[in-house]
Amino acid sequence: MAVDYDPVAAHEYYINYRKKGLKKGRRSTKGFTEQQKEQWAYAKHQLAEEHKAINQNITNTGRAQRKNLSEWAKSTKKSISDTAKAKKEQLSQSCKNRIETLRSKVKNASKEQKAKVREHIKGLIDSLRSHISSEKQKIGDAAKLQKEQVTAAHKSQRETVTASTKASRETERKDYETRKDKAYEHIAGRSKTTAMSKKGGKKK
Repeated sequence: MAVDYDPVAAHEYYINYRKKGLKKGRRSTKGFTEQQKEQWAYAKHQLAEEHKAINQNITNTGRAQRKNLSEWAKSTKKSISDTAKAKKEQLSQSCKNRIETLRSKVKNASKEQKAKVREHIKGLIDSLRSHISSEKQKIGDAAKLQKEQVTAAHKSQRETVTASTKASRETERKDYETRKDKAYEHIAGRSKTTAMSKKGGKKK
């Protein structure tokens, strides 16, 4: 960020800032003119505001990504549950229809054959119910596994977002220090240029 220097704004900010007490940093203002001190105080303020805004944007981005991941996980798990429920209901209905068909055979059997047919049909129904129960269990187990995979993926992706946010903050911290160094060097360089100009003028 190139700091836009406004002499009036810089002076007003410096006066207000000085009233609160100037904080000592690693960039010394020793040897600075009053105007340079104003410029440096104002530049630091602008850079700090920019740094704050960038960090807030990083935070907002990470928060939005985590929210999207949570919504994805929630909707995906619901879809898995709904699909499993629909499959189980379909099996139950199929089982019911087949049992009704089997029972109708008992009604249609002759008196002599009814007892034998009833026993046979009972065995078929028991076997059918056991099979359907087993199939439902498989559907439930598969759905549980799928949801566990979604949970694991959600956790992994959240960790990636957290790490990315942390890395972005660290990069911004370094960039912020670099921007301050450049602003400081630019302001400090003005005094050197001015001093050299004055020396050159004296020689003439």
